[in-house]
Amino acid sequence: MKTFTRLSSFLMIVASLCWGSAAAQLTCDSPTVINCGEELFGSTVGVPNNNAASGAGACGQFGFGTGGQYWYSLTAPSNGTCTLTTENSAVIWDSQLHVYSGSCGALVCEASDDDGGIGTSSLVTFNLVSGTTYLIRVGGYNANEGDFALTVTCDLASEGCTDPAACNFSTEAINDDGSCCFGACRTLTVGGGFFLGEIAWQLLDASGNLIAEGA
Repeated sequence: MKTFTRLSSFLMIVASLCWGSAAAQLTCDSPTVINCGEELFGSTVGVPNNNAASGAGACGQFGFGTGGQYWYSLTAPSNGTCTLTTENSAVIWDSQLHVYSGSCGALVCEASDDDGGIGTSSLVTFNLVSGTTYLIRVGGYNANEGDFALTVTCDLASEGCTDPAACNFSTEAINDDGSCCFGACRTLTVGGGFFLGEIAWQLLDASGNLIAEGA
């Protein structure tokens, strides 16, 4: 009898832990953290609706359905863009994607999509601001629900010197990487082919004048 009681208690604790882990992302208060380059799998089938508690409002031209949803959070590693899609889901159903900044209960709409992907799947691209955390809602149109694969693709801005006063200022760089050089800058250009003997180098000054070269 004692063994049965202990076993039952153990199973109850395990069941609670498993449910707590799975249910955490059903609200924007405790979303699942995701990163650029990941693909996440989930299902909104039978998931309760959290619109009222989350403060999720109409976002862009797309409202949100009455079915359940899953929440994710993405913190931008740098400036750039992020594309989210449910196109890779095994079965295409009428999904929706909403992207917010801010906090749960005080969400600010950043982007949304209904049928931008293949068929009725969703695809949305939005701007990333370095260090900003975005809350992502995966749901369905009206009462639609289903299994989904959420793919996260980021196109991050290049890093370099962003100070126009530096001699190695880069017009393409958005994030400063601390490489700015002030004064006598030098540029080393290396070119070559398939063989070691074909590699050559040149050292130029800030005006483009050749200082030294070799092969």
